[in-house]
Amino acid sequence: MEKAKLEISKTKKGDYVASLVFPNGKKQPVPNLKLKDDSLNGKEVEVEREKGQIKKIYYEGKVIYPATESKKAQATKQSKNKIIDQSPSQSTNIYSKAPYNFIPLNEKVVPAEEIPEFDRYYTENRFTGYIDIEIKALTPLYIRDTLTEEEYKEKLRIEDENENKKKNKQQKFINPDFFSPGGLPRIPGSSLRGMIRTLVEIMSFGKFMFFDDARLYYRGLADKCKNLRDEYRSKIHGKSAGILYKVGFEYFIKPSKGFKQIFKSEAREIIEKNGYTYEEFKHYKINNAYIVVSGPMQGKKRDWLIEFPDEKIGAIHVSPEDIQNYKNDKNRSDRVPDLLKLAKDEVPCFYIMYKDSKEKDKIAFGHTGFFRLAYEKTIGDHIPSELKNPDITDLAEAIFGNEKTHAGRVFFEDAYLDGKPEDALLETAIPKILSNPKPTCFQHYLEQNEENLKDHPKNLAHYNKENPIRGYKLYWHRSGLNYEAEEISFDEEEFNKLLSDFNKRKDDFNEYIIEEKNNKIKINLKKLPNELKEIIIKSVGKYETQHTLLKPINKGAVFRGRIRFENLSKVELGALLFALDLPDGLAHKLGMGKPLGLGSVKITPKLYLSDRMKRYTDLFAEWDGLNDETNRITEFKDEFEKYVLDKLRNSGAIQKNINSLWDIERMQHLKSMLDFNNKPNDDETDYLPLDEFKERKVLPKPNEIKNK
Repeated sequence: MEKAKLEISKTKKGDYVASLVFPNGKKQPVPNLKLKDDSLNGKEVEVEREKGQIKKIYYEGKVIYPATESKKAQATKQSKNKIIDQSPSQSTNIYSKAPYNFIPLNEKVVPAEEIPEFDRYYTENRFTGYIDIEIKALTPLYIRDTLTEEEYKEKLRIEDENENKKKNKQQKFINPDFFSPGGLPRIPGSSLRGMIRTLVEIMSFGKFMFFDDARLYYRGLADKCKNLRDEYRSKIHGKSAGILYKVGFEYFIKPSKGFKQIFKSEAREIIEKNGYTYEEFKHYKINNAYIVVSGPMQGKKRDWLIEFPDEKIGAIHVSPEDIQNYKNDKNRSDRVPDLLKLAKDEVPCFYIMYKDSKEKDKIAFGHTGFFRLAYEKTIGDHIPSELKNPDITDLAEAIFGNEKTHAGRVFFEDAYLDGKPEDALLETAIPKILSNPKPTCFQHYLEQNEENLKDHPKNLAHYNKENPIRGYKLYWHRSGLNYEAEEISFDEEEFNKLLSDFNKRKDDFNEYIIEEKNNKIKINLKKLPNELKEIIIKSVGKYETQHTLLKPINKGAVFRGRIRFENLSKVELGALLFALDLPDGLAHKLGMGKPLGLGSVKITPKLYLSDRMKRYTDLFAEWDGLNDETNRITEFKDEFEKYVLDKLRNSGAIQKNINSLWDIERMQHLKSMLDFNNKPNDDETDYLPLDEFKERKVLPKPNEIKNK
């Protein structure tokens, strides 16, 4: 893409004709550009040329030449975008599917009761004791083990080797064992605590405090969402090129004299003629310019040429905040050059200068002409202020504590496996690769209202809009039957190394090879005999690095643990029990592999309370254990439920006639997500195929999936 200016003049017949004036002063007529007036005279445009011939001209991101497309091109475009241009009522399917969904945010926060002093035990209206819990695995369950000293040394050795070799395909150390310090399988108390705290927050209508207030990034040049596409093009259209360099701890950009796109074949010829090897994601300093090879992309035909800086123009200072914005882009590919590391020797870059929503001057930069931009709003900007108000203490914070004002009054112990490990542990397996969409997937992670769904996906809200986030992300219960990968692929060179390690021949695998293509070998894992499967398992992390390994606990296994609590009110203890003791048919989710169906568990609590007065008046009291008060669980749960409902009614958040938390709409969504007995079919909670995912289909609410 080249920059030029339009020069428009009027003929004696009264017609308007146009020419392009390029930065080097050369002019080129634009044939058949139909104009009604000379309003575009002197306007800067972007031009695509092929072998000197003008192919397209863009003004403010819109194609103005050629004025019309051929009938064949129109038909192709119409077919390609048939889903995009339909409204929800016309579209065959604008809805996505995923192993996860969201519990909507609450509008009001229910405040906690007064927090007691921490230097005494209370004998009235406060409860101390413990809850014994039985955890039964309804599907296979997996929590990764910690590393032994030897395993940790091996991990460091592999990481050092990767760093020294600087290779793209890096080995990784994988410990597939279930969490078993000292050889005893257990569920760590921290995992239980995190799960229960999240449920208490949801059920008690608490604050939404545990989120990564990150700034996300986007590139929307050809996005299906017109809102995003227009915003990206309007910003990137004003890009410039320059040289980024570092002085001390500060960064500067020296503006280039100009830049343009050149065909890859031309770039390769220049690079190789000057004695270099043409490589993706590299830049080359040749004569008075840099050639930037920005990387492979389907249909990409051009690289970039950036001229040396104009020494008459002063350097631009890049603020520490703009530098941090560049650093924070965690989704940037590892293959993309890190401009900040290269800046010590000067590195070509593209940049835009703009004002943010607060009219503050900003600079964004990247390695290619169409680089990723930061959204102006962070994730936290999409959360209502009341839900993150530090001056409100909710029930979850009162019970579990915080870092500043008070400690928690609940303590989760590890839950140990009941029985012999060898009877419960499954064989080491290769799970399917998880393709979890990131929060940048705004059609899933942001609320999309009725207006946004009109003309889907053109009007979808993205992170620069005002729409709130969807809420708490939870995973559907699934059967847990199909978590293992069905096939695995190797680079041919790596596969040959594997064969050599185990003194095997390729012929030994021939019966199980599905495909050989582009130096890749794809193997059917389902049909492999145990001997060969063991070899493939040992290759994961060394010769194949896309997959991981795990050794889960089988369904039916039982763990037993304990939760201790001190000085909880009846409402607070009720909140804890409400989250533990779910209605019939509902179940919790724990551990890793939840998107694949692992980790569904049923928790059964037993309540034991301390009689504080008796304990200090009777020398032998409670030596034989605390009082079994399991029959009072419903009493405590009811007290919690009444407290929350009363607060919500008084604030106008719910109707007066609602008498159960489970009757509130957002709680019905939670119930759908926790329902193990009536869970959706696995195919309804799979990840959407990539080609459909690109259509930016929106995620229905949990009840809309359950009620199909």
